[in-house]
Amino acid sequence: QFANALKSMGVEKGDRVCLYMQMIPELAVAVLACARIGAVHSIVFGAFSAESLISRINDSECKLIITQDTGVRGTKRDIPMKANADMAVTQTPSIEHMLVVRRTGGTVAMADGRDVWWHNALGTADAECAPEPMDAEDPLFILYTSGSTGKPKGVLHTTGGYLVYVATSHHYIFDYHPGDIYWCTADIGWITGHSYIIYGPLANRAVTLMFEGVPNYPDFGRFWQVVAKHRVNIFYTAPTALRALMKEGDTWPQQHDRSSLRLLGTVGEPIKKPEWMWYRETIGEGRCPIVDTSGKRRRAGGRRRYNHGMPPTLEDQVIRDYRAEGCMRAVAGRQMRGLPQGARIECVDNSGAKVVEIVTVLNYKGVHRRSPAAGVGDMVIASVKKGSPEMRRQLVRAVIVRSRRPHRRADGTMVKFEDNAVVLTNELGETRGSGIKGPVAREAAERWPRIAATASTIV
Repeated sequence: QFANALKSMGVEKGDRVCLYMQMIPELAVAVLACARIGAVHSIVFGAFSAESLISRINDSECKLIITQDTGVRGTKRDIPMKANADMAVTQTPSIEHMLVVRRTGGTVAMADGRDVWWHNALGTADAECAPEPMDAEDPLFILYTSGSTGKPKGVLHTTGGYLVYVATSHHYIFDYHPGDIYWCTADIGWITGHSYIIYGPLANRAVTLMFEGVPNYPDFGRFWQVVAKHRVNIFYTAPTALRALMKEGDTWPQQHDRSSLRLLGTVGEPIKKPEWMWYRETIGEGRCPIVDTSGKRRRAGGRRRYNHGMPPTLEDQVIRDYRAEGCMRAVAGRQMRGLPQGARIECVDNSGAKVVEIVTVLNYKGVHRRSPAAGVGDMVIASVKKGSPEMRRQLVRAVIVRSRRPHRRADGTMVKFEDNAVVLTNELGETRGSGIKGPVAREAAERWPRIAATASTIV
């Protein structure tokens, strides 16, 4: 219906539309309406000034601006959104009309012939609007950098590649299942909000939660209150927010039920150890995996996936079969070289029989390995090759605690190749199987206490 309202105001495929709103439902509606008719939206963060609007509107020659009367953020009830837009359009000759959402009911000036209330435009529009056919390389939206290093630069994202990327990354990074309640706390004014509040989740038919508030109002338990109220399963936020909330202590999250949480995520800066530990132990109650998608900027979606949790439990009887063969080891040789994501290498027991096929290798920080061989502390995520079809569909995580090739120890002695160890753990970090051989393996286990803590046996 709003797509038809845009058409009635002269917006056509390829026209640019500036969206300058807080985190209100009409922002998401406007984004989807632009996409439906092929208009290119350019969202400007709701906290930016009139000057920021001017530069972005003029650069992309926007035809229409959509804003709201005043904004609400924490204790503030009168953020001058419409007033800022009025100042901007005096220096943006490409703007023909302004659509205004009535959010607070605050008094604002409406220019005859230019300004139109959202509800009035919507009231006269037809409810059915056929989607505009789009080529894969047709533009979808423009998002500008913050301008902290100079003039803001617009990044143009096209329709096909962007949608495939964000839908795929959302599906695999967050392990979304039908019925899950997913909440990304980012602002839609940034690329995370574009990708992981609107386009990615909705392309996957996900239930996505949109939040207008702030984490510290009316108190520091606001995030956890929302989690409890809506039974959120997947929670995605920034280390900056976690750091601020962590300083306020554990009392606030402990006041609210967080048992619905299944997976936690972070975005923005790489998460540091104190925040990670608090996030996992306090917020996730020690049971939720954490995915870190830092380093995104304006590119579209998560560049990295650090999965600090454990995959589904492997059946005990399969592990007993492995342990009966003694110490497991990874096959050395050419297939260990390169190790791009999705590399296929084998993991065999001492008799040489294949037990698992490795699908990806991560180092102890969760980063995909690109060195010639998997090394000490590496995580190996593998699919089971033995057992029933049901077991083969499950995953096993092996932590290699070994020396891949001879090297000199601190005391000057040489470490031989055959010193090795593998620890298999389930999603709770409980040992499901291990094989450790030689002094170097014991030394490595001491070096990584988290791995050593999961080991119940040392062979």
